[in-house]
Amino acid sequence: MISTPENSSFIISSDNHPFGLLNKLSMDLNQDNYLSVAMLQSLDEASFYHDHAYAKTLTGNVSYDVNHIDSTVETTYQIATQYLKESNSNLPVQFLMPHHYQNSEQELTEYSFGAVRGELKLMIGSSFSTSLSFNGVLPGMTLPTNSEFSETDMTTYLNDLGDRTEINDTENFLNDEGPYWNSKALYPLAQGIIIADQIGNDDLKQEFISKLRYVLEDWFTYSSTSDERYLYYNEAWGSVYYSNNDFNTASELSDHSFTHGYLTYASGVLAMYDQTFVEDYGDMVSLLLSDYMYPEKGDYEFAYLRSFDPWASHTWAHGFGTFAEGNNIESSSEALQSWLGGYLWALNNGDTKLRDAAIYGFVSELSSAKTYMFDYSEEIFPDKYSEYASVAGMLWGGKYDYATWFGANPTFIYGIQWLPNGEYLSNYAVNDIERGRLSDIYANYLSAKNQTIDTWYANMWSIQALLDPAVAINQFSSSLIINDDYPSDLSQTYYLINGLKSYGQKTDSYHMVVHEHVTSSIYDLDGEINALIWNASSSEESIFFVDPNGEIISKSVPAKSFTVIQLS
Repeated sequence: MISTPENSSFIISSDNHPFGLLNKLSMDLNQDNYLSVAMLQSLDEASFYHDHAYAKTLTGNVSYDVNHIDSTVETTYQIATQYLKESNSNLPVQFLMPHHYQNSEQELTEYSFGAVRGELKLMIGSSFSTSLSFNGVLPGMTLPTNSEFSETDMTTYLNDLGDRTEINDTENFLNDEGPYWNSKALYPLAQGIIIADQIGNDDLKQEFISKLRYVLEDWFTYSSTSDERYLYYNEAWGSVYYSNNDFNTASELSDHSFTHGYLTYASGVLAMYDQTFVEDYGDMVSLLLSDYMYPEKGDYEFAYLRSFDPWASHTWAHGFGTFAEGNNIESSSEALQSWLGGYLWALNNGDTKLRDAAIYGFVSELSSAKTYMFDYSEEIFPDKYSEYASVAGMLWGGKYDYATWFGANPTFIYGIQWLPNGEYLSNYAVNDIERGRLSDIYANYLSAKNQTIDTWYANMWSIQALLDPAVAINQFSSSLIINDDYPSDLSQTYYLINGLKSYGQKTDSYHMVVHEHVTSSIYDLDGEINALIWNASSSEESIFFVDPNGEIISKSVPAKSFTVIQLS
């Protein structure tokens, strides 16, 4: 449908087409210079869209506000409008995506449109808001207390991690030339520091600190032209990339949030246990974070939240998005983990602006993953697709893929959304409704594999532990992980699934008031509520929790500690 100024005239002609087809439309807009085009699903919609045809969208803006008391994020979407026709000031209309209207109280019209992301629903007006809860996130688990947990076995697995991460071993990922693989190898080392500290093994903790610092220092320094590992700032692009162009991280700015995220996560953990690292290399960590999590708009040196799409509410992996199907994202979980890296660094430095940006990114990314990668609402995937799968391996601008870049094994397709395995995954199941949906998703994965996990055991057992940790502990086999793709995940997997057995299931019935230096994750074990608390500050901190009745619970947490406090 075309809406034009009054007294416009139209001529439909063949324009000398050899077969006489009427393929040319000429218009006289009666001395005006505007028209509006709408695609209709039926003629019954014509009157409505014509009434709103003359409100032209000029610009759009997305802003967020973190309510620290309620631990929620309100995101406001605002468009500026020009009214083209003096006699018509009807408000603009805009279609909302499912992750918008599922988390908003915005009034909607009866009009909708089916799209690759599910049903788009129409609203009238220039702005709307969404609200998402932040249920806390941790860099790892605190010390398990369940009877199945063995500190002897834990020490054995940590020693195995040490053996697999020798600095002079050119065959392990720690020395891989590719920035993604190299930074990914830091995750188990950072987890190892936490675990060794929790079980009181200072020798292993210092070993892992030394190795982690060595690799980070290598990236954060430049010695000479013979240096093979360093960072480069491109002023024209306002971007930081690596000396190695693996996965086109330099030439196409690909995978920056994923790759940077592993380095910033490792830096955030190391800062807890080695203050001299912050003093020596804190500026470099902040530089790296600025490339993908810069919280200011309109800056000359860096783009605002570079890899993040504020309308789609998730990260895109490719720097340019120059595919026929648009841009893409494969691992939503690595995107989540990248926000965690920035969050930990912000807590260490007391950077509240970066902290709030990380919270906004984390809850938005999580909502998008639940909505589009896993279809928690069961309203997104087409029926035929849902009969076959409960996950999208890759999300594109114009399609879904039940595949990955490296293979179509269902274990890869599901597992790429669940790695690396860490405490942050508990946010996929913060209440019984979400656990029920995650249980269905995991059951569909097992069905696709004839009830047999064939690889990536660490990731699959971690999801199983969110549902029933006793089953995961019973299935756990160190030899299967050691002979799998990522044997260094052994220690963190054993620790995580036992931690979930000790503390129960994540709950959203309580929350912690957002703090400058402290974060927590709250678990329910048969009615016993425990807060697992990470305090990055060098001082004792007072923190506050809100119970289901809105009552405030005040607690104190020691400096530089990772501990547990019972709330009820």
